[in-house]
Amino acid sequence: MRQVAAVDGFRLAYDRAGRGPAAVLLHGWPGDRADYEEVAPLVAAAAEVITPDLRGFGESDKHQADPAGRYSADAQARSVAALIEELGLERPVIAGYDIGSRIAQALAAARPRPGPGPGDLAPAARYR
Repeated sequence: MRQVAAVDGFRLAYDRAGRGPAAVLLHGWPGDRADYEEVAPLVAAAAEVITPDLRGFGESDKHQADPAGRYSADAQARSVAALIEELGLERPVIAGYDIGSRIAQALAAARPRPGPGPGDLAPAARYR
């Protein structure tokens, strides 16, 4: 079901379904949350799944702004982190492909928590 949250100066559209531990699925370029249309119901059978449209994609806000400042992986990660906080998700699994994976890595680097993370990967394995 489509919902919208105002976070970090952007309105992000997202779908939310399922129950249990949370999983946030981040789409790639040039997609949107519909990229997970077939996967999300499978995940929702065992978890709460959130699929946002990233800044500038799908039904989320598209501000006229410097792309390097407002649409970088770090900026996108700030919005995803703010959405996670807004929704009250505790330690969600973050997954993504293409730019979604880069945003997930930026989020993990900006908000490290105990447990496995990008710091546990050899440098050659990080940004493939």
